[in-house]
Amino acid sequence: MNLIIVLFILVISFLLIKNEKEHLTNNTRWLEYRLGDIITGQCYRKKHERKYFNSIDKLYPGSIADEYIKNTNHLKKKRFYNYNILNNIVKERSKELKDLPKQDEVVIHLRIGDSIIGYKNGKFIYNERPKRFKSKTYAIKLESMDKILDDLSDVKKIILIFGSHKNNNNKYNDLYLKEIEKLIKKRNIIVEKKNSGNPDKDFLYMTNSRKFVKSNGMFSLIISKIIELNNGLIID
Repeated sequence: MNLIIVLFILVISFLLIKNEKEHLTNNTRWLEYRLGDIITGQCYRKKHERKYFNSIDKLYPGSIADEYIKNTNHLKKKRFYNYNILNNIVKERSKELKDLPKQDEVVIHLRIGDSIIGYKNGKFIYNERPKRFKSKTYAIKLESMDKILDDLSDVKKIILIFGSHKNNNNKYNDLYLKEIEKLIKKRNIIVEKKNSGNPDKDFLYMTNSRKFVKSNGMFSLIISKIIELNNGLIID
C-alpha cells in the first residue's frame, strides 16, 4: 500500500512539473505562429520567409492571421499593415467573449521564449534586438519593470500575459516570471497570470484592455495600435 502511495505522489509531482514547464509555451498547434510579423509584413519582406507567409491558410486555418491576409490583399501594397481591418476582426471576434479585462485592471504583455537566454551573477541575459530598434531587448528588463510599477502604485490588479512561440529556455522564462511577480506583490498589487497557450486568444484579450503595458517586438506593437484606436492607454 505504501508503495502505491509513493508512486501516486511521484506521478502527481511529475504532472505538476510538466504542466509548469508547458504553461510557458504555446500549444503545439501554435508553435512558430508569428502574428506580429505577419501583420506588419516582416515575413513577406524577407524572401526566405515568404513560403511560410504564403502557407498561413494551411498552417493556421481560421486564425486571425489567416483572416487578415484574406481581407487585406496587402501582398500587392507597399504598406503591409491595415490596423482598421485588424481592429474590425478583433471587434467581431470579441463579441462572444465573456472573459475580458476590467476597466480598472492593467494588462502586461511579457515577451518570453527566446527573449531570455540566460541568468548569471543574479542578472538575466536578454536577447538583443537589431541596432535599428530604439528598445535594446525584446523582453522588458527587470529594472525597467520596477520603474513601470512605480508609476502604477494606485493600481489594484495586474494581469500578466505570456506565451512562447518556441519551446525553449523554460528554466530562465520561469525564473523571469517569478521575479516579475515578486516586484508586483511587494507593492501589494494583486497579480494574475493568464496564458491560454493560444496566441489568438491572448491577442483578443490584450487588445480589449484599457491600460496596457507593452513589451518589445511586433506582437506587442500591433496590440498597442489596436488599443490606441479604441482610446486605451499604452504604457511603454
